[in-house]
Amino acid sequence: MLRGHVVVLDFWTYCCINCMHTLPTLAELEEKYKDKHVVFIGVHSAKFSQESDAKNIGQAIQRYEIKHPVIVDENMQIWDDYGVHSWPTIVVIDPNGIVVHVRGGEAQKDDLIEIIGGLLEAHKKNPEDARRLLH
Repeated sequence: MLRGHVVVLDFWTYCCINCMHTLPTLAELEEKYKDKHVVFIGVHSAKFSQESDAKNIGQAIQRYEIKHPVIVDENMQIWDDYGVHSWPTIVVIDPNGIVVHVRGGEAQKDDLIEIIGGLLEAHKKNPEDARRLLH
């Protein structure tokens, strides 16, 4: 279902101020790419036990007005699978399912625009080898 799309994963937890600072950037990018093959997915990976309560996560999603889907990474399995080490971390996956960017810290809008735009353009030119064309 995600093949052919650029996927942006946002690893966050709702008590992290840097994660909160990243959300407006992601919302802006979601709007910018709403008619493109770009999917934004939050991955909530709790730092503290009270942050893993589904009700609290749901309230945080509403409070922060998050529009994209959010996966509750209850056992930090997705976190481990992507080798994430800090909140927030942004992971970008190319249209062929290959991780092309991992960066901890607050989202850098210009960097993400360059990466996403490059992947979309490269995938349009050669869907089978977008990652090579980006570099």
